Amino acid sequence: MDVFDRRILKALISNSKSTLREIGRKAGLFSASSISKRISSLEAEGYIKGYRAVIDYEKLGYNFITITFIRAEYRKNYSKEIGKKLSEIPGVIAVYFLLGEIDFIVITVSRDKNDYATILDRISSIDGVIRSDTRTVLETYKEYDFKSIEI
Repeated sequence: MDVFDRRILKALISNSKSTLREIGRKAGLFSASSISKRISSLEAEGYIKGYRAVIDYEKLGYNFITITFIRAEYRKNYSKEIGKKLSEIPGVIAVYFLLGEIDFIVITVSRDKNDYATILDRISSIDGVIRSDTRTVLETYKEYDFKSIEI
């Protein structure tokens, strides 16, 4: 990965819908085919995992955001098993496995506290989940902003 690849990544982080011309201007490259080949290479090498829209869940009526801390029973492959099951629950938008007293952080979006109660019931019914502790998000100030990472 050279300086041009890093500039391309930075341009894509800023706006993944940018045209090749716009990306090239930011990266200092002006051949559309060169930029396209570099992007394809970055994808093939796993630097770019995919492209996705950032959705405003609140506009869709999902106003109840929670962060749930989960303790799990330690056993062979428990992180993969429980992590997969947590990931499959509707309303769960992120699952992180941690080292320490807390095993998982689960972030959810739901319409209201009753909707979240259904999610929590599903979390609690997973074999190996010992206990959970939930926090309700009142205000979001920054969310998944990778623009601030030095590339």
